[in-house]
Amino acid sequence: MWLDSSLFVLDNFDWLFDHIERKHITHFTGFKLRRKKYFESWFIAAPTVQDPMISKWYGMLKDVAALHPRYTDHEYYARKNYTSNPSYFMVYQVYAYLVDTDSSFQNAHKEGAFLEAEGNMAPWGSPD
Repeated sequence: MWLDSSLFVLDNFDWLFDHIERKHITHFTGFKLRRKKYFESWFIAAPTVQDPMISKWYGMLKDVAALHPRYTDHEYYARKNYTSNPSYFMVYQVYAYLVDTDSSFQNAHKEGAFLEAEGNMAPWGSPD
């Protein structure tokens, strides 16, 4: 489980474990804005340690970060920019790239049964 350090946790995570079990999530889940292809990176939960899809995403993100400060020179940016500021929102750029180009990741994304982010995040938190 990943939680951004800016989060205030006000309850236990029984609701999350229930959600994962009820929806039969095998890879990952979190919160998603309805209009976005990716889900919010401030909260990521996977039912298993070392989930292969999370590992793939993380590995590709490290590839992009290795190009600092010229992130957008990476091949993952050649297809399309998925956010208004792709060099800042690298985590979303790589995620959306994987959804578009990797069928196993796309299936994991579809299975994610994401929780609605609207109403659960500060209004300034959306990477439009």
